[in-house]
Order: sequence, then C-alpha cells, then structure tokens
Amino acid sequence: MRIKRVLESENGFLACEVLSDPSTVEYMKLEVADLRKKLRASEHSRTTAEERVTELSRVVGTLEEEAWALARQASVANEAAIGNAGRADVASKEVGQLKKRLAVQDDELQELRTRLNDWLVDGRWNACFCLGRLGSSIPLALDINLTTRRGSAALSANGTVGALAVGANMGCQIRSKFECRCSAPVKATLCFNGS
Repeated sequence: MRIKRVLESENGFLACEVLSDPSTVEYMKLEVADLRKKLRASEHSRTTAEERVTELSRVVGTLEEEAWALARQASVANEAAIGNAGRADVASKEVGQLKKRLAVQDDELQELRTRLNDWLVDGRWNACFCLGRLGSSIPLALDINLTTRRGSAALSANGTVGALAVGANMGCQIRSKFECRCSAPVKATLCFNGS
C-alpha cells in the first residue's frame, strides 16, 4: 500500500508513458528491432544449415562414388573368383589324371625293379658260353667268376680250347677273344693257363 501511495498523486496516479501499450511507436520500434534480431539469427542459422547441407551432399556424393567403385571391384573380383574356381577345377582334374598316370608308372617301375633284382639275386643269366676249336689245340684251364651287386657265381672248366666266345643278355660286348666288358654291374674274370 505504501508503494501505491507513493505512485499516486493528487489526481490519483503518477503521470507516465506506458511502453507496453501496442499502440505506441516506441513499443513498435522495440518489437521491430527484436524481430529483426531474430530474423538475422534465423538467416545466419539458415546459411549455416545450407553450408552444412552442401558439405554433407559432397560427402554423400563421394561416398556414393566410392560405393560404386567398390561394387565394381567386387563384381570384377567375383568374376575373377569364378574364373579361378573354374581353372582350379580343371587343374585339379589334370592333377588327378597325372597322379593316376604316375601311380601306373610307379607300379611299372616297381615291377621292373623287382624283375631286375630277381635277375641279379637269383642269377638267372641268359648266357651262352661257347667253347670251340680253332686249328691247333691249346691246353687251357678256364675259371669264370661273375660278380654282381647281390652275389657272385663261378664256373670252372678244363680242356682244350682254340677260341672262347662269351655273350649274355646283359649288355656284354666282346672286345677281344678272351675279354668281356659289360654295361651291367657284372665283373668277368678269365684266367688261362696253357703249356
């Protein structure tokens, strides 16, 4: 109440100008200034948003290009993988065929090795020793020693021989009348004693 008494005058109220009255010019100026301030803030916000949208559009465009590039690379890689898978299938079939051929050749090689070992161990010699006469008689003691990697065999004979021929199905070559050289691992020793 005291405030009311202070503000009141003899006429009842203090003389003043009411600024909150929408009909006054000052109120309108304040409202316009406030609206302009809000408009500037809005325009600034809009400009910032447009710049951000432009920047994001560039980023989206770049990402889309990268996505298309990756999709193309994936497509090329997929086609290459399909081609490689086809080539791998062909190569694996060829490897299978080569393995079969190798197994057959290994079996044949093993059979040949077995036959060779049997021939060397068992002494199945297809040899022909021919003793004959030429002209005059030469008393002769004949010792033949055959040595292989697996063992040896010996043959002794006494008689009169004019010529000696030794041949075998083991790669032997007669170099002279009484000498035998073989390409197989065979050593032949001929000893002659004449009187």
